[in-house]
Amino acid sequence: MTVWLSRQLILAIHDEQLAEHGGATGIRDEGLLESALARPLNLAGYGQPDTAALAALYAIAIARNLSWMGTSAWLTWRWKRSWR
Repeated sequence: MTVWLSRQLILAIHDEQLAEHGGATGIRDEGLLESALARPLNLAGYGQPDTAALAALYAIAIARNLSWMGTSAWLTWRWKRSWR
């Protein structure tokens, strides 16, 4: 069974990382965040990817879309590690 990362979990991880490491707060574009979170679901709907492929796609989509005011590279790494 696939367990999807919720928007709420992603935002909580983001807040945790900001508290620990600092950085700009706020979401730059809600649509980009929603788009990034939908990409793995889309892949799963059109194929049979394994868990590693879905986790990688979460990381890639979040990093490319840069939904937050600050950089997303560190947060992407952290989210990817959340998917176990």
